[in-house]
Amino acid sequence: DEIFKIFDLDPAKSQPSYGLFINAIHPEDRDRADAAYSESLENMMPYNIIYRIVTRKGIRIVHEHCETSYGENGKPVGSLGIVQDITERK
Repeated sequence: DEIFKIFDLDPAKSQPSYGLFINAIHPEDRDRADAAYSESLENMMPYNIIYRIVTRKGIRIVHEHCETSYGENGKPVGSLGIVQDITERK
């Protein structure tokens, strides 16, 4: 619920997906955020990143930390992380 608030999305109208997430990131930060996630999967390491998102209410700055779990075959099976709105701090 809190992620929907941070990203200013209506949970009844928004199906969580990577596309929904990546499209909310500020265009100038999008490649960097996508690379952080992709590299974390490739290296099987968590990632920690600060980036801007664009909402209907304006630009917000968020801090994200994410860790992915992997199956016995080494393929990702799920990601768990946190996103904090740090706009006021920045």
